[in-house]
Amino acid sequence: MFVGEENRGLWTVAYQENAPVPALVDTVGGPTGLVADVEGVSIWKGAEGQGWVVASAQSEDRFVVYDRQAPHAPRGSFSIAANEPLGIDEVTHTDGLDVFSGVLPGFPRGVLIVQDDGNPRSGQDQNFKIVNWADVEAALGLPALKAE
Repeated sequence: MFVGEENRGLWTVAYQENAPVPALVDTVGGPTGLVADVEGVSIWKGAEGQGWVVASAQSEDRFVVYDRQAPHAPRGSFSIAANEPLGIDEVTHTDGLDVFSGVLPGFPRGVLIVQDDGNPRSGQDQNFKIVNWADVEAALGLPALKAE
């Protein structure tokens, strides 16, 4: 299980153990680009325990991706930019996110769904943005793993 602690970082906990001990994966302010508030965390589930962990870095309007398997190496960070021709604004101050690795119509690699605090401006008319997971893979140069 992965847990975001707003002002500290990203943790993992082996919750199935009798006496689980949290382990810090990444700290706020480190070289990976993780910053406060770490609020949204989700897993793109790959086969055989592979996959990716996505954490929001809310105050910098970006997301950091890590290997799902220990030692949870950082794979890079990205922001969700505006698409002006389609009338879609950029994502700001994400409070939550979810990742789905299954096949959906038009999204064979799955999706990332993020809460955006404003549309068209921060603090005005919050909404959600859907991102093709294949675009995240391409942007970060992630290998196309087999989904679970």
